[in-house]
Amino acid sequence: MTIPEIRFAEVVKPYAGEGDINGWLTRFERAAGLRKLKNVAEMLPLFLEGGSALLFDRLNEEQRKELEKVKESLKTDVPSFFWVDSTIVLHWLSGTPSRWKQFVANRVLEIQHLTERLNRSHVTGEQNPADIISRGMMPTHLRDAALWWHGPAWLCQLSSAWPSQNPCFELSSQELEERMVVHAGQENAPNPIFSLRSSFMGLVRLVAYLRRFWYNCNPTHRALRRVGYLRTSELQEATQALLRSAQRECFDEEINDLQRYGNVKRSSGLKTLCPIIHDGVMRIGGRLRNAPVSYDRKHPIILAASHPLTMLIVQHYHRNLLHAGQQLMISTIREKFWPIRIRNLVRKVVHDCVQCFRLKPTTNEQMMGKLPAERVTPTLPFLTTGVDLCVPLLYRIGGRKTAPVKCYVAIFVCMLTKALHVELIDNLSTPSFIATLKRFVARRGKPNLIERDNATNFRGAARTLKELQQLFETQ
Repeated sequence: MTIPEIRFAEVVKPYAGEGDINGWLTRFERAAGLRKLKNVAEMLPLFLEGGSALLFDRLNEEQRKELEKVKESLKTDVPSFFWVDSTIVLHWLSGTPSRWKQFVANRVLEIQHLTERLNRSHVTGEQNPADIISRGMMPTHLRDAALWWHGPAWLCQLSSAWPSQNPCFELSSQELEERMVVHAGQENAPNPIFSLRSSFMGLVRLVAYLRRFWYNCNPTHRALRRVGYLRTSELQEATQALLRSAQRECFDEEINDLQRYGNVKRSSGLKTLCPIIHDGVMRIGGRLRNAPVSYDRKHPIILAASHPLTMLIVQHYHRNLLHAGQQLMISTIREKFWPIRIRNLVRKVVHDCVQCFRLKPTTNEQMMGKLPAERVTPTLPFLTTGVDLCVPLLYRIGGRKTAPVKCYVAIFVCMLTKALHVELIDNLSTPSFIATLKRFVARRGKPNLIERDNATNFRGAARTLKELQQLFETQ
């Protein structure tokens, strides 16, 4: 139900005093559509009190716009006061909208926005002019109602003689406030150093220079200062430091368990990898300790899928492999590292690569030729047939000690329905194919056309059949 659907009598009655604007508010005891609610007794004050207050504020907003023009002309400030005989409404407006139900919260939020600079005060129902019309009064009696025309007697006095604007209410039992609070936190935030470079080697060199600066600042290393180009050992130490930092951020609990107990918990996602600690870096365990391969291939370094360092490493391999495909990248990366959910990472890197997107090869789709009439004309099966032989097969005649013998399979294909007929043929001679053709005709019927390639047995069979046809025609 919206505010225009609630029927209010003359709920707002502005009264202009000396330099003040006073608005009087009460509620009308009838509202349309309340019988649609399941709990009328509970929701009735929400519609009556809250709806009346919101209607007054909307009307007061229109008057305030006109009053601003008067203030600009007179160059004076005219305060406005909001008088209401409902302590419920004042209690609603004094708190945050999130404390109330949705219906009240929406209206309280709008009222607080419209009457941000309005003085709200309480007045008794006997001294409220708007209460006269809401309760009903005959026009003859309304003419002599001084409260309606002039307001309460104290309104013409100084504001210090007005009723208290913050009345104290005695509550028999104080209701505990229920307020929903949402906390947004981030645990183990990534080290900002991982976002200082957009490439893995750039980040490694940055950390290497930082470690060199820290090393040279040590007074005990004054005679062994490191200068010049970065050494291979410095790059390796920087890489190890980055890997230890990344693993500590993502697998802090697993690393502590490995250092303390030698294994991880059963509930850990790394349990199936049998992780181990080597030089402060967590690696995959496994059973390849005696394999004749490098230590990195036997025990790859475990990396988290969501860490920025993992993405930098995958991008580094993608560029070094000259924008290779996903399978090559996965196999190469796993020779040293073991990122969790590596396929999703590789797929994302390849998909986001601009060069791969621009140079992605696409197959040219050539226009196919027109189908021959034999392929599209409805006929009986195998009336138009294609024939070919498959690769040779080996079979044995007798026991296992006999030598294997070659054989072939003749495949007859219906050009219209794609039906297959398979016949076994012992060799590639012309008589063998003619015998196979006789078996096919005896089973499927005589075809009108046979399509074949230029194999010697096919040409020999065609020549033999033509000679036989000429013999029949001459005789």
